[in-house]
Order: sequence, then C-alpha cells, then structure tokens
Amino acid sequence: MKHPSINSSHPLPSLIGRAVGGLFVLLFVSFQIQAQTVSGRVISEENQEALPGVNVLVKGTTSGTVTDLDGNYQLSATGGDTLTFSYIGFVSREVPVDNRSTVDIALSEDVETLSEVVVVGYGTQQKRDLTGSISSLDGEELTTVPSQSPMQGLQGKVAGVQVTSSSGAPGAAPFVRIRGTGTLNDASPLFVVDGVLLRNPEDINYLNSSDIKSMEVLKDASATAIYAARGANGVVIITTKSGKAGETRVNANVSYGLQTIPNKIDLLDGPQFRQLANEIDPVAFPLEDVPSTDWQDQVFDEPAGLLDANLSVSGGSEKVSFYVAAGYFNQAGVVPSSDFQRFTLRLNNTYSLTENIKIGHNFSVARSVQNREPGGIINTLYRARPDVNPFTPEGDFAEVPSLANPLATIEFNNDENVSTDAVGNMFLEVTLGESFTARSSFGIDAGFNRSVNFTPVFFVSPQQQNRLSTLTNRRAEDTRWFWENTLNYNHEFGVHRVSGLVGYTLQSERNEFLESRTKGIFRPDEELRFIDAGQTDEEETDGNGVQQSIESFLFRGNYTYDNRYLLTVTGRLDGSSVFGENFRYGFFPSVGLGWNIANESFMEDNNLLSDLKLRGSWGITGNDRVGAEARFLVVDPGQDAVFGSNENLNPGATLDIDANEDLKWEETTQWDIGLEAGFLEGKLTVEADYYHRTTEDILVPVLLPGYAGNGPFRSVTFNAAQVLNRGVELAVNWRNQVGDFSYGIGGNGTTVYNEVLEIGA
Repeated sequence: MKHPSINSSHPLPSLIGRAVGGLFVLLFVSFQIQAQTVSGRVISEENQEALPGVNVLVKGTTSGTVTDLDGNYQLSATGGDTLTFSYIGFVSREVPVDNRSTVDIALSEDVETLSEVVVVGYGTQQKRDLTGSISSLDGEELTTVPSQSPMQGLQGKVAGVQVTSSSGAPGAAPFVRIRGTGTLNDASPLFVVDGVLLRNPEDINYLNSSDIKSMEVLKDASATAIYAARGANGVVIITTKSGKAGETRVNANVSYGLQTIPNKIDLLDGPQFRQLANEIDPVAFPLEDVPSTDWQDQVFDEPAGLLDANLSVSGGSEKVSFYVAAGYFNQAGVVPSSDFQRFTLRLNNTYSLTENIKIGHNFSVARSVQNREPGGIINTLYRARPDVNPFTPEGDFAEVPSLANPLATIEFNNDENVSTDAVGNMFLEVTLGESFTARSSFGIDAGFNRSVNFTPVFFVSPQQQNRLSTLTNRRAEDTRWFWENTLNYNHEFGVHRVSGLVGYTLQSERNEFLESRTKGIFRPDEELRFIDAGQTDEEETDGNGVQQSIESFLFRGNYTYDNRYLLTVTGRLDGSSVFGENFRYGFFPSVGLGWNIANESFMEDNNLLSDLKLRGSWGITGNDRVGAEARFLVVDPGQDAVFGSNENLNPGATLDIDANEDLKWEETTQWDIGLEAGFLEGKLTVEADYYHRTTEDILVPVLLPGYAGNGPFRSVTFNAAQVLNRGVELAVNWRNQVGDFSYGIGGNGTTVYNEVLEIGA
C-alpha cells in the first residue's frame, strides 16, 4: 500500500509545519530570556566600601552567587525576577531586575543584627546559629563601676558565673568560677584575650576595662570543646577595641569613687568585754576606768579613693586602622599601707597589604605597683582586746595582751610588689577565593615580677618584736608563647549555610623564680634594701622553675538548614608534656543541636514571640592543670643533718614525691539543654539552661603510708577523684528605646550542686 505523498497544498502538513516552527520560536525566545546575564556591585551605604561575600539569590529559586573581593557579582536571571541581597551585619534587600543587565546596590548596617554576632573560639558566629551556651556582654557594661579587674565588672551580669573577692585588698585578683568547681586542682576558667590564652584571673590584671569591646562567656561543652585542654572549667573570650575607617576619634574619660565598709561587725566595747571576762573569772579585771577602743575605727582608713583615667585615639583608612590607648588606675585600700597603681598602654593596628592579605597586631604593656597589707591583719584587729589603749601616754604603740597591736603591725609593714606585663600577638590573614580564610598568629604573654619585703627592728611587747631586721627579695619570670594556624570555610547556598574550621597550634610556657633572704640590714633606707646589705651568715636563697608545652589539632563544623535546624560538631586532639608517653594525647569531641522554632511556618502568624530556640549539647573536655613535675620522682634537698664527732652540718636529701608515668587527662563530660525566647520584637528575652557535668580521673596527690619510708608526708599523684556539678540557669532581660532614650533591666539566677563523688586511690 502506498502512502500518500505530502505536498504543500495539503492542509495538514502546512498546519504541522507552522506549529513546529512556532514551537522553535518559543523555545528560542525562552532560551534567550533564561540566558540573560545580570551583574553589578554591592557596597556599604555607610562608607561606600565594597562588600565581599554578599549572598545574591534569585528570589524563589536556589540559583545564586556571592560577591567577590571587589563586591562584584554575576548570575543568570530573567527580566521579571527579583534579586535578594543578604550579608551578616547588614539589612537584607530585594531588588527587581526590571530587564536590566546591571544592578548596583548599597546595603546599610543593621545595628540589631550586628549585636547578635558573637565571638566563639577561633572565629565569630551569628547568635541564631549557636548550639552552645554562650553569654555575651558589651564592653560598656564592664565599665559602669570603676574596677581594677575586668572580671569584677562581670560580677552579677551572667548566669552561672560567680565572681568573688579573694581578699578585698587593692590589686588582688578575684576568684572566678563558671558553673561551680569542677576539679580539685585549679578550677579557674581559661581567659582568651585577642587570641592569647591566659590561665588565671591574675593574668588579666594588666587589662584595662575601657579597652574591651566585648566579652563572651562559654559555658557548655559545645562552646568550650574547641579549647579542649583548657576549656573544662569554662572559657572567657575578651576582644579589645580596634579602629575603623573614617574620622579619627578621641575618647577620654575619668572616674573617681570612694570606698567604704558598709557594715562593720558589731563588737564588744571595753566595759562589755571586761564584764563578760569577769563572768568567766570574777577576779579577772577591774571594772573602773575601763578604756574602750574600737579597733575597726582605729585601723580602717575610709573613705578610700579610687581613680580611673583613660585616653584613646582610633581611626583609619581603607588600608590601615589603628587604636591607641593609655590608662591610669589608682586604688587606695581601706587598710593603711595597702594600695594599687597601674599604668597601661595598648596598640591595636591592622594593615591591608592587598585586597586579600591583611596583617595586624594587638599589643598591651602594663606596669603595676602594689603595696600589700600585712598578712592576717583583719584577723588580728577583730581579736584584739577592746579594753586597752592603742598608744602609751608617751605616744608609743601599746602592748595588746596575748596578741599584736594592729596599728604597730601596719606601721612596720613594708611589702611592695612591682609587675611588668607584656601581652599581645601578630597575625597574617589571607582570603582564599570566596569561601576560605587562612590565618596564622604568634602570641606572647610575658610577666616580670619583683617584690621586696622589709621589716625593721622594733619592740612593742615580748609577743610583738623584731630584734634583727629582715629582708626578702623575690624575682619571678613567667613567659608563654603561642603559635596558631587555622583555615576557615564559610559558604551559603540556597537554604544551606556551612562553615568549618581546621587548625594546628603550639603552646609553651616557662616559669622561674629566685628568692633571697637576709637579716641585719645596717640601715633601713629604702635605697639600701639589697641582700648584700645584710649579714653574710644570715643569707638564704631558694629558687625553682618549670616548663611545659601543648600541641593541638582542632576542627569544627557548623551546618544550618533554612535558618531552622542547626548542627555543630567539634573535636580537638591535645598533647601535653605534663603526662608520660602512654597517655600524653587526649581526644575531646562534642556535638550540639539546635532548632529555631520561631522560623517554622506554623509560627508565621505569631505576634508575641520574636525568637524561640531549643538547643542541646554533649561533649568531653580535658584538664591538665597539675604541676609539671607530677609524673617525675622529686627529691627534696632541704634535709641537712649534723653528723660526726665535730658535729658538722652535712647536706642531705630525701624522696618527696614519687613518680607516676601513668598519669592521664582529667576528663569532664557535660551535657546541656537550653531554651532561648524573645518577646515583643526582642525587647524581652528569656534564656534558661539545665546542665550536668561530671569530671573523672581528677589528679590528686595521695599520701603514702608510713611504712613506705621517708616520713608520713611523702605523696604520689594519681587520677583518683570524681566531682559532679549540675544546676539550672535563668536570665531575663528587658531592653527598650523611647526616642533617643534607651534603657535596660535584667536579672539572672543560678543553682549549683557540687559533690565530690570519689577521692583517694
């Protein structure tokens, strides 16, 4: 059968041809519309500088890109599409293409969003993406009351953080505990200042509170695991101020305060004391003409002044930013002969060598002079009898029976401590492509301490006298260096946000001190208070030193899906010279999960809640804060003895601490459940946490039985204790602004349950 031939005169082939031709035209036009290229540049509205890394997305699709180092971008879009521009710290914008091939825009800074960017270990992160328990404070909140230590400004402002005075004396560093005491060794948190790791509150005494930009307190394992070997007791990250491009700014502030003792202890006066004494012994004291001395009024010198003066200059250009600051702090003590003075100088500079290479430094030098009050003076004044006069009729110090005259103790006290501290780091930062940033930094923490304690010849009573002047000179040097290398990755595509960090760090520290003592200084002049000014046969010398180091490998990964579901995974491998080869390295992992409930679709019509996040974390952190000599056999050379017919003094030594090569890391396992809520567009915020922390294998010295030899005080260090911490934290804050007036009010509370579960071998 022959098929009919097709010719142009037949209506069906003509119709098919026109349809096919039309289809090709439609496909061609469609292809032309989809292939339209849109490019442009994104800058900051405030300073007109290019913004690299801005996310540019075709609204309603997963098609997008990010701006390069010059703020330029290029993507495919139709003339009717809308582009969405988003960048951390800036207000997002939606701009219609309107058939344009070039779309340039400027983004304005979002002050509210900027305040939600917090500093985490080795980087920053948006608060909404955090899975760990982190509290953040602005530097201005630390300067509301003049204080010698920045940690005193932290007191009462963060749930779970306890700041208490160690002695109340000027210059004395406070005790800081985060979520209780988790070890029988040093339980102080780690302090990180501009990337430099410091071990104790004393180490940040050099820091001027006016130079602080922000302070973050890391409390749970998800937040602290990146500092595993140092993070078991919590971490305090301090970021100092830096300059910004634009006009040079000069800031000066001076504050002065007075210190008083608000509540003195109600003590017996002279007649009351004698009456009570006679009730015990009826013939003890006469009750006529009884003197009465209030030793609190005699000793305390109040009000005592406190002066804090600071001057800073900051500014910069596109290539250089700078921050230079100087400060002076002077605190007199309510106990005479105790005061503290500190001079500080800070220099923070950043230099942009090219578009993707930046170098900088953060350096601070501080010199402090502290006159320390006599040891035990407070205990003495409260025990001194109130029925005696402080002075004799001739004006000399009077005897206080069975005790010391507190005023004489203060008069003959000469104990001065001078410290010079230099802390800082230098860094090189290179931007690699659109998503990677490499950073290498080298930091130092050097402290040099000199103290002189001189007691002259004096006589007040048989119980209070010094027949031969004494002099003690002490020199101490503490030096630490840090070398840290990290590679950061940040990328956002569609509803996915991914960031990561890998790093390698080295840390070494050396502590050394030398102390010399002598007696019989022939003149009490301050200029002659040197060891060789005393009697040669009275000279004594002590000294020691210790050195230890840590090597670390670290990583962290963060993933956010659609601003709703959060995941953080962290791990760190630490090797410490404190431990032997068998247990030198420890691996410390953590994982954190979060759910931004407020971003769910079923919360869209909610007008009350502006934020609601549920988070949880689990992790293990380590601790090696035990003496560097703990695993070694220690010999005590101070066991001299007299032998022989001539009764000569012979040097001797004996075992003091036994070696233990099997020492290993203390391990702290912690889990945390937290809830964060914001109401009324963030004016009211509520944050609650429940934490449970157990520290195992705590390093403790265990006394050996007497039959082991060398007396009853010989010890060996074991991993032999366990401590539990658990509790609830709650913080509520209200912040609002009415016109140009802003105000805030808040409160927090914490429960801490501490229990030693095990102790001993």
